[in-house]
Amino acid sequence: MITQTYIARHVVAQNSYQRTLHFHDINEILFSLNDGCTFFLGGQVYNIRRGVLILIPEGVIHRKFNPDNQEILVDTYTLHFPLALLEAYSTPRTDFVRIYGNSAACIQIPEHMIQHTVELFEKCLQESDGTFGSDVARNQHFLNILLEVYPFLAKSMENEKPHSITSPLISDMIRYISSHLASHISLDQLSGEFFVSKYNLCRQFKQETGFTIIEYINSCRIQMACRILREEKQLTNLAVRVGFPSQSHFIHIFRRYTGVTPREYLERCKQFAEVPVHSNFSPPGA
Repeated sequence: MITQTYIARHVVAQNSYQRTLHFHDINEILFSLNDGCTFFLGGQVYNIRRGVLILIPEGVIHRKFNPDNQEILVDTYTLHFPLALLEAYSTPRTDFVRIYGNSAACIQIPEHMIQHTVELFEKCLQESDGTFGSDVARNQHFLNILLEVYPFLAKSMENEKPHSITSPLISDMIRYISSHLASHISLDQLSGEFFVSKYNLCRQFKQETGFTIIEYINSCRIQMACRILREEKQLTNLAVRVGFPSQSHFIHIFRRYTGVTPREYLERCKQFAEVPVHSNFSPPGA
């Protein structure tokens, strides 16, 4: 019996986009109706425009921001869903998990299809009224989006997609950080590794991504810790495994990003054995 569902939201607000990088412990599809914004997704930076649809697997660090830092009217639809929902509706021929469960992607919806896509998302906003078949109909709206988007996703796999504007230096540094999370990483070390002064390294990283190197390192480490807790359900040597010099510092940063201690997060994971905890993890006030 299918017990999974999704959370649909439509946000229309006057602001300057998300102030911080963040990640979720659940999959996300984001449909943006804004022009002139930048999106950091899985280590790459994209200039995106009206009608972009972004696939964000659980745990992928991302941030939508306005490079000019000016407040504009943000118009965005989001769907958050557990991987189990994709598994429930996948077949050997139509494997939703393979297509939508693991890879981050930016997909540009053609102008003539944008209004139709808006209508599909609007249907997902309708809650089940408890009558016979209403829950099935609601899930069908979700599946319709996946099916309608697939042809555009297939084209994006053929390089018909927004191109990353990340410089080679920042791309290389992000890859270096990702492969050394369990080790000590300092600004001096990065400066020596890439033969760039700390000042210029920090300035260029912040200019391209919208956040600092330390924010990114901490986010990656906390994301890694959350994944380990969800998968292994244990705390043994966790601080060391994700690169923190002390248990107390790890707990402090973990709580700062998630709002709970590692042990409290683990207990929540145990309670939600089938459906992941739906949370938005980001450093406050950044």
